[in-house]
Amino acid sequence: MRLDYSFFWILTFAAWAQNELLWQVLLFSVLHECGHLTVLCALGLQPRQLRLSFYGMALRYDRVPDRRRETAVLFGGPAVNLILWVLLRNPANGALFLLNMLPIFPLDGGRLAALWLPHRLAAVLSTLTLAVLTGLGGYVLYRGGGVSLLGISLYLMLSNLRSV
Repeated sequence: MRLDYSFFWILTFAAWAQNELLWQVLLFSVLHECGHLTVLCALGLQPRQLRLSFYGMALRYDRVPDRRRETAVLFGGPAVNLILWVLLRNPANGALFLLNMLPIFPLDGGRLAALWLPHRLAAVLSTLTLAVLTGLGGYVLYRGGGVSLLGISLYLMLSNLRSV
């Protein structure tokens, strides 16, 4: 497991702000990654690294031998959030599930799209979805609803620019 120093910034901010939603997102993000890890291990595959940083959490693993098993690994994290959303009726899990299933790379939904769709179609779908998410984030900010969605979309945009 790799613990980036920037992850401590988030923990410090969460403690300082005393923001329950932020603590929930952190906890349920860890459980999300545990879902991926559980499926990976159940398939007899080994994780390479679990990285916790300011930008989120990511499980790195060697290439899965076939698309069906890779699909199972990719669904493992969102499945945890979906189950917890249904059982606990917790909005943080609902938001994590819906966000992670968007067809935007590097989110789980974007990786699923890249796995099953032709490369060009997956790239166009990712770009269009990201444009809509960014516009929605701008609208939410304009209406006084906060900067979180716009911040997430800008982070995803930068992630996509780095991968080009």
